[in-house]
Amino acid sequence: MHAEIEVLKKKLPAVREVDIDQWKPPQTPWVKLNFDATYKAQLNKSCSGFIIRNEKGEVMGSGITLHSNILDVGLAEAVACYQGLLFAKEMGFVNVEVEGDAQIVIEKIIQGEDGRADLDSVIADIKAFKSSFHHISFKHVRREANQVAHIIAKEGHSRSENTFWIEDIPAVAKELVAAEETGNML
Repeated sequence: MHAEIEVLKKKLPAVREVDIDQWKPPQTPWVKLNFDATYKAQLNKSCSGFIIRNEKGEVMGSGITLHSNILDVGLAEAVACYQGLLFAKEMGFVNVEVEGDAQIVIEKIIQGEDGRADLDSVIADIKAFKSSFHHISFKHVRREANQVAHIIAKEGHSRSENTFWIEDIPAVAKELVAAEETGNML
């Protein structure tokens, strides 16, 4: 019987978790903050993009911040997380799920291992935000589940100043947000 099970395992297609590739709304009373960054190495510049949505997938706010003197993509991602949390705090949210596709940043926030001083400084600032919220969690997601934040970050390079939206997002991301809302309602 054991041999038959092993033969079946080899013949059956690999089982894959479907949910990991798409954005999912948070549980009530939480909001979800997705962040991402784009990085231009030749200029040492980055752009942070972030979006906050509620349990219905409705946009509560979003933003773009531009940064100079950014040494690499890891630092750009950490700064994007920080900027998103700052915005969430200023908007008054107290239960926040934070998701990003920068695995190293999420791991450093959760595990807290030391490394580079510049990155660790931003991570320390992110951890200091924890006391500003009643509940906060951090989770690494694949790029497919973080597409809206990525589109917002890319849009930022075409702007000359930081821009924030309350209950809105840049026009380039509206179609994708609508598609994610529809997909999550099925």
